[in-house]
Amino acid sequence: MTVLLVSLVFCFLHFSPHQPPLIILSTSLFSLFACAWALWTGSIWGVMGWHAGWNWLLATGFELPVAGMHAHLPALLVALRPQGLDTFTGGAQGPEGSYLCSVFFVAAIAWIQWRRTRGAHNFSPTSR
Repeated sequence: MTVLLVSLVFCFLHFSPHQPPLIILSTSLFSLFACAWALWTGSIWGVMGWHAGWNWLLATGFELPVAGMHAHLPALLVALRPQGLDTFTGGAQGPEGSYLCSVFFVAAIAWIQWRRTRGAHNFSPTSR
């Protein structure tokens, strides 16, 4: 129940009117991935780092839009320009708008759940 509530709040906080359904799906999948990661590690810090690093690197490192928003800053690393189908590049929405991003999150959720069911040790400092 907690995972559902957290996911709904996260999606609501990232929602904007008229956004494509793929963005809503990707946001939902990231939220489920974040919940799975936090439950597996017993900490939210890794998830927070991932989210902050993803947004910062895409926006300022590569001058890409993040969830359809542009930082309007020059790229620190290299300015990437999406070429090809929007379903693969995310187009104006950024990488979150691509099917590849959604596939990654589904695979990551499955991997974390598989590791949890096998009783694999988590990454929390108390498990060492």
